[in-house]
Amino acid sequence: MRVVFLIIIGLILIPNLNCQDKQSSILIAEDFGGYKFIKDGKILTYRQLYEIMKDDSELEPIMNKAWSYKTFSNVTGFVGGFMIGWTIGTMISGHKPDYVIGGIGCGLLVLTIPTSSHGSIKARNAVDIYNKKYPTSFMNSKTEIKFAFNPNGFSLRFLF
Repeated sequence: MRVVFLIIIGLILIPNLNCQDKQSSILIAEDFGGYKFIKDGKILTYRQLYEIMKDDSELEPIMNKAWSYKTFSNVTGFVGGFMIGWTIGTMISGHKPDYVIGGIGCGLLVLTIPTSSHGSIKARNAVDIYNKKYPTSFMNSKTEIKFAFNPNGFSLRFLF
């Protein structure tokens, strides 16, 4: 009787049980100039993608390269935009603009586009490999054990 009582108390204290660990896949959505990566309804940053994939020896170098390309393109885009803005600001203020600075800024912006694209492609390849390695399980919902009352009395109900 004591064992049955302890089992019932244990089932009451643990109302939700998972049948198996759910590994959700990462969705890829095309965005202007790249991709959005979505997991569990949340848009992931490159840092979050890297954190998810850093433990896998195959995915970590790919994501590391993607992050490097993305960082490089962000820096060159910022510097190139600043240089173009400086040239335009000098022109608006009435001073003689230095077109060499503006030209270098344009060159940096032109360099930004392919490196950003290459980083997005690397990240997409890493996510594709991740989704193939860790497919979403077919048991997406939690299994619940509930105690219920029915016309015949007390019952134990399993919900899948």
